Amino acid sequence: MDVSSILTMSLVLIILLVFIVFALELMIPIQLKFEMNGICRGYIYKIESNGKLSEEESDNLKASLEAIGLKSPSIVTDNTGNKFGDKVTLSITCEYTHDRLINLYHRSGETLELSYERTYFIRKIEN
Repeated sequence: MDVSSILTMSLVLIILLVFIVFALELMIPIQLKFEMNGICRGYIYKIESNGKLSEEESDNLKASLEAIGLKSPSIVTDNTGNKFGDKVTLSITCEYTHDRLINLYHRSGETLELSYERTYFIRKIEN
């Protein structure tokens, strides 16, 4: 092999590696959003069947969101006397802080705000 072909091959491999790192760093927040949606969806099923989100369930939801790396979760929902057929909105916002690759040698901190908002109907029947 010639020296020029080795240098060219090395340069191409370095550029490919940098591209892969950039792509993976873009995929991490997307995967985190999918995990957040899955956790929140599980609690929506509990809210639909119970009519409200109890204080213990709210604390468990916050702990679950913090366990996957989200900070300062904020949960907003109507917990007062929801009856069968009532339409209620659940809104959750969290922050995710991570270091992002700016160029080959520099990283910078970035904070993303992830939100989840769904409107649902209460399915619990009360007499």
